[in-house]
Amino acid sequence: MPELVGFLRPLIQKGEDLRNLMNTVEEHSDEFLKADTVSALLNIKTFFASVFAPHKYKTQKDLVNHIRDVLKQPENQNIDDKLIRCVAHRHPLQRLYQNLSNRQEVTAEKV
Repeated sequence: MPELVGFLRPLIQKGEDLRNLMNTVEEHSDEFLKADTVSALLNIKTFFASVFAPHKYKTQKDLVNHIRDVLKQPENQNIDDKLIRCVAHRHPLQRLYQNLSNRQEVTAEKV
C-alpha cells in the first residue's frame, strides 16, 4: 500500500483531476485493467485527499474520528475492497495515468 499512497500523494497535492482516466481506460487499456478499477482509484484518491487534507487535528482521536466520518459516507462503501483492487493494479493504473499525461502534454505542445 505505501506504493499506492506514493503514487497518489503528489497527484492529490497538485489537485490532479483523474476523471479523464475513465475515458482513457476504455480506449487504451490492456485486458487486466477495467473501468471499475479506475473508478475504485477515483474513490481511493478522494478518500485519501480528505484524510491528507490540512485539517487541524488536535489529537490522534480527532484524526480517527475524521476518518470514521469519511468512512460513513456512501461513496466509501467497500473502500477496503477498492483499496485492495487498486494496490493489486497499481502498475497498470500508473501506466494509464502516464499515458494520459503524455498525451495531454503532446496536445498542449501542438497548440
